[in-house]
Amino acid sequence: MKHHSQKVMQQLVAIEKHLRTTERWNEECPDAKAFESQQPFALDTMEPVEWLQWVLLPNLTQLIERDGQLPAACNISPYFEEALPEGHDALIVLIKELDALFNQGSPH
Repeated sequence: MKHHSQKVMQQLVAIEKHLRTTERWNEECPDAKAFESQQPFALDTMEPVEWLQWVLLPNLTQLIERDGQLPAACNISPYFEEALPEGHDALIVLIKELDALFNQGSPH
């Protein structure tokens, strides 16, 4: 499991690096109300990349740092394929790789 967590962490870092190098990383946190959304991916209060940066990356990073139990599966790439405009292909590939890490790491 430790090895799996390290691979997931490496993928999270790769996603963050991609967001930063493509200038999609936002230094300004969304308003606190944006985090109160009850919608999947906070789609009513955040842009897809905001949710990735401010919800998914920090939550998974915290779980790994605290040796918490990672989700058994992840299937967020279909949302990002639909929600992101053209030109985000490299980000979608990184997200698909993250999904694959979870889905191959889960017991069957």
